Amino acid sequence: MKGVCMKKRNGFLVIVLLVAALTAVQAQTEGTFGTGLTWALSGDGTLTIGGSGSMPVSMSGGSPASGGAYQPWVSVLNSITSVVIEDGVTGTLSIGAFANCANVAQITIGKGITEIRDSVFQGTAITSIVIPEQIVSISLDTFRGANRLETVYFNAVNCGDMGAILDYPPFHQSKTPALKNIVIGDTVVRIPAQLFLGANTVTSLTIGSHVTEIGMHAFADCSGLTSIVIPDSVQTIRNFAFRNCSSATSIVLGSDLSVVMPGAFTGSKITELTIPENVTRLSGGCFGNSTRLKTVYFNATALTQTDVDSPFSDSQQLESIIFGDNVRQIPSAIAKNLTGLYSVTIGRRVNRFNGYYAFEGCLALEEVICNATRPPALDNSQFSGVDKSYVIVRVPASAVAAYQAANNWKDFTIEAQ
Repeated sequence: MKGVCMKKRNGFLVIVLLVAALTAVQAQTEGTFGTGLTWALSGDGTLTIGGSGSMPVSMSGGSPASGGAYQPWVSVLNSITSVVIEDGVTGTLSIGAFANCANVAQITIGKGITEIRDSVFQGTAITSIVIPEQIVSISLDTFRGANRLETVYFNAVNCGDMGAILDYPPFHQSKTPALKNIVIGDTVVRIPAQLFLGANTVTSLTIGSHVTEIGMHAFADCSGLTSIVIPDSVQTIRNFAFRNCSSATSIVLGSDLSVVMPGAFTGSKITELTIPENVTRLSGGCFGNSTRLKTVYFNATALTQTDVDSPFSDSQQLESIIFGDNVRQIPSAIAKNLTGLYSVTIGRRVNRFNGYYAFEGCLALEEVICNATRPPALDNSQFSGVDKSYVIVRVPASAVAAYQAANNWKDFTIEAQ
């Protein structure tokens, strides 16, 4: 009899516990949190965060049992397949907000969120993410552990830079190992420094038509890129922006480009390059160590002086520089110490060599094709170290006598074209 009673009692307890558990599960599909916010999980797996107010700074490190910061939806993590953050939610997207939501494949960030903190997407299944226009801050570890992320649509207008150069930024290969595609939206004017530094799995880059400045190291070490196209809107490319994009065999510069800072494209595999007309500054080494670069078409009409070093320093395979017919001055140090350079073509409107040392140390130089009918002003520093007796200068037939009589030109072998 005693055994029968015990069995009945145990059975009753089991029923009570099951009812309690079912009630708890039902209660945990919705709730309130933060400052005036609600959350609800629908039957299709969509977690909707709504209301009007802000999220807590962190949802990481605690639990309902132990207290501290924790995800309000912690008991249903594996049931969540998508997240929608409504526009009334403002401020910060909390640390660890969706960490370990292993089945979440899509997250939509509302217009009220301005900052995205660390570990938000860790362990999720998202393959793409849209960074909205209003985002001003992305933490360095925001995307750490987003191992399936393949595509980033970056639309943030005033987003800050991504830490110091020694920090691993949000999309570094160690944090987003599957990243392949970057799309910079047409709302973006400036690409933040270090934003995609070290994203070496990326193979496709699209830069929006309103970008005017590309920040320092923005795409440095993106060694998977084979082609870089700079839209016409871009005016300034900062230091080392595309440094060591070592698979890039094509770089196209836009028509409005004005300033290219040191190291901007160093270490590429391009074989030829065209410098557009509106460029006013090419810093020393900005295309340095381009070990396969053979030919440069130089059309910049307002650039008169470079830094102490050539923009193409350590590009010793560079064989030919062709100055376009709208160029009027040869910049100083433009080809300084390029020991592989053997042919230079000077356009018909060039009237002077500006500054000093344009072709100093070009020991392999064999020919200069000068289409100017009047000898450009030339001082003896421009070809310093070059054995002029071995260099043939080919000029229009009508100008041979003028070149043979002109200071410093007369030291070359002058021939008619």
